[in-house]
Amino acid sequence: MMPLMLDIVLGTPKGDIWLALLLFLAVVTFAWAKGKLGDAYTAIAFVLILGLVFISHTEFVWVVVGVWLLKEYGLKMFKV
Repeated sequence: MMPLMLDIVLGTPKGDIWLALLLFLAVVTFAWAKGKLGDAYTAIAFVLILGLVFISHTEFVWVVVGVWLLKEYGLKMFKV
């Protein structure tokens, strides 16, 4: 059976790229949640719950990364 191109590039869902993405998303989510919620303990609980969702559904990571990229660079890309 031929491996998917995504598996070749990223490795397995337990690989280094996935760990780096998970850590990046954890830091970004913690900073956002702490700013919105105001409490570090609530932000940590939010990040842990989101981390469990990411571990269970790895394809959801790409949705969040895409939304973040669109939020950060989307308006600049479509501006003339």
